[in-house]
Amino acid sequence: MQGQEKLRKLEQRVDGGFVALVAVLIFTVVNLGIMLANSTFYLLFSAAVPYYLTWLGRIMDNGTLDGTGEIIGTYTNTALVMAGVILAVYLLCAIFYKKSRFWMGLAAILLLLDTLGLVAVAVFLLEDASGVILDGVFHFWALWQLFSALFAAGPLRRLRNAPPAPAPAPAPAPGWQPPQDAQQMSWQEYLGQQPGPQPPTPPTQPNQPWTNPPAQPNQPWTYPPAQPNQPWTNPPAQPDQTPPPRRSTTPELDEQKPWQP
Repeated sequence: MQGQEKLRKLEQRVDGGFVALVAVLIFTVVNLGIMLANSTFYLLFSAAVPYYLTWLGRIMDNGTLDGTGEIIGTYTNTALVMAGVILAVYLLCAIFYKKSRFWMGLAAILLLLDTLGLVAVAVFLLEDASGVILDGVFHFWALWQLFSALFAAGPLRRLRNAPPAPAPAPAPAPGWQPPQDAQQMSWQEYLGQQPGPQPPTPPTQPNQPWTNPPAQPNQPWTYPPAQPNQPWTNPPAQPDQTPPPRRSTTPELDEQKPWQP
């Protein structure tokens, strides 16, 4: 979940830079249209250099200090061509914004130069620079968004291209535990309560053979082998037949007689 949260924050930073870039592009075009319509109305969120280039062209064509007039002459057309080139670069940056960090960086550099141009206009061309304060605030906000997106694009790409984390291994199955009530019993008591065939009963005396009682009534009992790695033998099921003789290398076992059911 932490990786998903980090991915979401990086995507928000990149998207914030894109929104700022599109706002600059749209409001600049709208402001140029308002100026050419011979209006002094001005919208914020606009690039300063294309707007004030056209404003200077209008002043030079019409001879007015407020940039208004009916004449759209050579200076205005030249300024509009220059503004169109700048806006075309902004448009390319917006189109290829999420495909390469180059276009992000180019948009950030263009807006930084535009901010310096706004400062130059406020210092050298305008008698009262208080009217561009809000415009300057917008420029700093847009610069923050673009540079933040530029620095977030690299980690975002690495995070998206990172191999998926391996799935956690399943927890090992817990070992068998006897029931809670059987943990206080001896193993003989616990096995004696289990259904089904009973396990072999250990001898009570040393060097005695183990015996295995039959699981069903009237069934033969099983005798352990006298030699290692030998199969167990079953005495005959009929009472009138005797079991096979037991062989043993132990004299004590040779003297013993096989158990009779």
